[in-house]
Amino acid sequence: MQYVNLPQKNARATQKTDKQSHVEKIALATK
Repeated sequence: MQYVNLPQKNARATQKTDKQSHVEKIALATK
């Protein structure tokens, strides 16, 4: 179970980072 859970957790963390990068790009474009 732990081995199955780990990649999911990492994928979620990557998604969060991608979303933040997207928000930062929009903020720069609006500046």
